[in-house]
Amino acid sequence: MELHSYINSKCPVGVPHSHCSGKPTNRTGCVLCAPYNIYMGKCDNYFRTHRVFLEEEKKYILNRCLDFYPIYIPPEIREIIIGFADTIVHILLDIRLDGAGIDHMMSCHICSHKFISWLDGHSCSDHVLPRIRDYTVDDLNIDNMTI
Repeated sequence: MELHSYINSKCPVGVPHSHCSGKPTNRTGCVLCAPYNIYMGKCDNYFRTHRVFLEEEKKYILNRCLDFYPIYIPPEIREIIIGFADTIVHILLDIRLDGAGIDHMMSCHICSHKFISWLDGHSCSDHVLPRIRDYTVDDLNIDNMTI
């Protein structure tokens, strides 16, 4: 699937938008007409987890400490305790203009507004894309509002 079709198939979270072509401009570069690997930044919500296991020497020391515990601890419970000693690290990933990056940026409340604004400014008017909706007084329909 082409990049602009993939973007158009998604709806950004928390952004009032409409799927339409852009306003004609004299923009010379379109990121969708000539796609290349674009770095979009980092987000605290876009990461992968990595589990750091306890080293063998530290496991041995922990087992020796549990040997001197006043109550007998069975091996199964010891493994659970050692499992809690492992740490989980979140590694922030670079967000790129690809399928995984677009999925994140469209579903993240932090990234969706920034991405749609950026996309509107860096794409030509030939593509039908989600664009931030410009509200006018007629769109609000103030006459029919109830308070």
